[in-house]
Amino acid sequence: MPRYLVHIGPHKTGTTYIQARLDAARDRLREAGVVYPTVWRASATVASHRRLFERIRNRELEALQGELAEVTDDADALVILSSEDLQYLDEREVRVLAGVLRTTEVTIVYYCRRWSELLPSCWQERIKHGDDQPLAEFLLPLTAHAHRSTIANYGIVLDRYVGVFGLANVRVVSYSNVVDSQLDLAEHFAATFLPPLPGGLQPGMTTRPNASLSPVDIEMVRLLNALGRRHSGGASATIREWYQQHAGTLDLSQLTAAMSAAVVTLPFSDTSPMLDSLHQRLFQQYRELMVPPVSVNRLFRPRQNDLAFVRQDYLADPAAAMQVAGIYQRFRAASDPALAHVVSEDS
Repeated sequence: MPRYLVHIGPHKTGTTYIQARLDAARDRLREAGVVYPTVWRASATVASHRRLFERIRNRELEALQGELAEVTDDADALVILSSEDLQYLDEREVRVLAGVLRTTEVTIVYYCRRWSELLPSCWQERIKHGDDQPLAEFLLPLTAHAHRSTIANYGIVLDRYVGVFGLANVRVVSYSNVVDSQLDLAEHFAATFLPPLPGGLQPGMTTRPNASLSPVDIEMVRLLNALGRRHSGGASATIREWYQQHAGTLDLSQLTAAMSAAVVTLPFSDTSPMLDSLHQRLFQQYRELMVPPVSVNRLFRPRQNDLAFVRQDYLADPAAAMQVAGIYQRFRAASDPALAHVVSEDS
């Protein structure tokens, strides 16, 4: 009977990095009796098992069971399933996952990260994929009602998996403690959860996946997203991808000058009353599930992060506002030339 190691993320805790390192080491993993499947890859370049999540969400269980049978041809193998989207499974879907695995030999791995780093990183990720909510508006409800948020309250996701797989089969890793200890995330993952690998993992990446954008760049994307949602009503990463590809050819002088002059900092602390109260409760509830390195009486050492962002009043500069309209018009013309004139009429 195969064993399973199910890495459920969440987002912004090094999952893309860990997945890429595991994918690059598939042959070495095989030599040690460990399988990192390719069948559920999100794409040719993204090693997350997103399609596994989609199979469960869409109830494509017959196809999923057939794929699992092919993956587990070695009865003694340890099979790694890794997708940050697995955090989104509801309790019924977690039970579906347990049912298709057909074994109690399952270890669930969940990473937690200090909020002063996690929440701004999640905000940037949302902006990169089409959202246009300003940073302060994003943070306010998450801190004021942290216990209700699946981003801030790790217990919401953990309780689903503990309820189905049991406390003994769930492990919590402090992303913050691993990074603070200057350990490599993927190598720590392998050393903690996998048998010894011949030659170890492949060498690490030279660039960091999903790196944060500067305050000006992320505000530029947010602003273009806002214009895109105004005209199309939808949200996607299309504008951000276009902007990053063409930024070097755009005249951004007036706009970036106005944005740069409007950059301010927002102190954001893990010890704010709501987050501190949540932290204490989560530690008491899940401390027995944590793997080293651990902090004393905490999931991680609290910190304050001074978040740099662009105030919204920079658009009072007429030259900056005109450049915004021109940049967005170029995007519209590139995506659909027939719509290019609409922006100038609306502006």
